[in-house]
Amino acid sequence: MGLFGAAKGWPRSDAPIEVDVFMMPGCIREGGERPSLAYDMLVFDTSSGMILDTQVLDPRPGLSVMWGSVAAMLLGMLARVQVLPSEVRVHSPLHFAVLQALGSQLGFTVALQAAPAVDKAREEMLSWFRG
Repeated sequence: MGLFGAAKGWPRSDAPIEVDVFMMPGCIREGGERPSLAYDMLVFDTSSGMILDTQVLDPRPGLSVMWGSVAAMLLGMLARVQVLPSEVRVHSPLHFAVLQALGSQLGFTVALQAAPAVDKAREEMLSWFRG
């Protein structure tokens, strides 16, 4: 049974999570290749008030490939706690579009609405990087 099959048996939380994917202030580059802007995926647990996970996304295969990997990346992040949220809140129509199928298949709602907790966490994270 793969990760997706296992996820169907995970317990469910009553608490929502908030998810954001955003550009970081730095670049990714290997060897002599052209630098690419780095992206980060941030998952915030509203019940604990803490960042559940964060992961850098690599746009070098192409932005469509990167965005296409977001749902699988969220599933991998949820695998660390092996709990499904009641709801995933996102503030961007793009985030909503890439996560809606995963939510539908695993039985949680993806809501396009304000996500103030993850917005605050993102701003604090970015201010730390800026110094």
